[in-house]
Amino acid sequence: MWRETVCVVVVWVIRRWLMQRGSLCLRRCGYDPTRAPLWLVTVTSYARWLVGGDIMYGVDSNLYVSVSRLYELMVSWKMQQLLLMHCLYEKLVGGLDGSMSQRDASLESIATILKNNPGAVSKFVELQNGRALRSVIELTRDRFSRTRLLACLCLICIKNSSSCFLQDIAIKTKLIYILLELLDDSGQVGEEASFAFSSLVAGKEDLQKLAFEANAIDKFYNHLQNPELNSKRLEGIFLALGDLCSKLECCRSRFMSLQVLNLLVNALTHDEANVRTAACICLKTVSRSIKNLSAGYFMNERIVIPLVRLLSDLFTSVQVAALGAISNIVVDFTPNKSTIIQCGGIKELVHLTKSMDSSLRLNAVWSLRNMIFLADKMCKEAIFMELTASSVATLICDPEPSCRIL
Repeated sequence: MWRETVCVVVVWVIRRWLMQRGSLCLRRCGYDPTRAPLWLVTVTSYARWLVGGDIMYGVDSNLYVSVSRLYELMVSWKMQQLLLMHCLYEKLVGGLDGSMSQRDASLESIATILKNNPGAVSKFVELQNGRALRSVIELTRDRFSRTRLLACLCLICIKNSSSCFLQDIAIKTKLIYILLELLDDSGQVGEEASFAFSSLVAGKEDLQKLAFEANAIDKFYNHLQNPELNSKRLEGIFLALGDLCSKLECCRSRFMSLQVLNLLVNALTHDEANVRTAACICLKTVSRSIKNLSAGYFMNERIVIPLVRLLSDLFTSVQVAALGAISNIVVDFTPNKSTIIQCGGIKELVHLTKSMDSSLRLNAVWSLRNMIFLADKMCKEAIFMELTASSVATLICDPEPSCRIL
């Protein structure tokens, strides 16, 4: 027993020293690995020592976890390649057959390596003639929910990094159903499942269609009806619904028919900034529907008033998200846009065109441009009374080219 304790302590001390040494060196060299040879040598030697022998398969699973976390210290593509050259992949894949903690640590590290890294994805898929990929797919059926979620995250990273892999519709459908099932988990897995779902379907019309057929919107709606949902779950669900409704009209129609909009409006005044941001993002995608815009479902005081208030939110992320939603809603396809005028929306938008933050200026200008679309004379006059000629001249000469669109 004392040997196991000594090993764990030794590994912990080395990890602490490595992180401190690496952080200091990275700060000194401005995150440029070519100017930090000692850091590279240290990391490479440490990696070689860890993956080179049987210590990875020691009696204590903490030893394995320390190895799998090593990749998280890597901040450059070159460092990632160094670890790949030292067969870290082989060791991590070997951990998939180990204990639960070893499997989860391996899956988490593999997902970190594969994320937004097509080269690493290609290497992984080809590893051991596809055995590594098959092992991950097999773990999506594991009896532990955490393991299933991490296996799904690995497959999502593969799918998002390279569209040529995992094209089988059965695997896509399986991922959707597993993530929807994991939403029922009462712990951290349930919280993270909606974020994984969002990453899976974002920008992919085929996957959004499969999710619609799997009644994903109904599933998320049922969870939203739980009054005890914490802020993390609310944020994840609204982001997932936003991505799910980003392309297909059938998804938006189902969203509106279930009256999810009522729950979304309540979230616009939530105490947590992340929830307010997610609600605005969701509203932006749902309001892309020409049918619903023409029907005037969004240009009413219940939606416009909280959105306008969010334009002066303390968090820039909330302001930008609110501007994105307003930019869609004010199109409205109707000449009468008095609601947003009466709520002081124009004054807030013009004020944000003078912001020091270029993202706020850009989104505010887009909102004003969209508001002029099909607007009546009263609306146009109200805009140009607030937006003076000198303000327009300033925007035309804006240092950010993207803001010179008014």
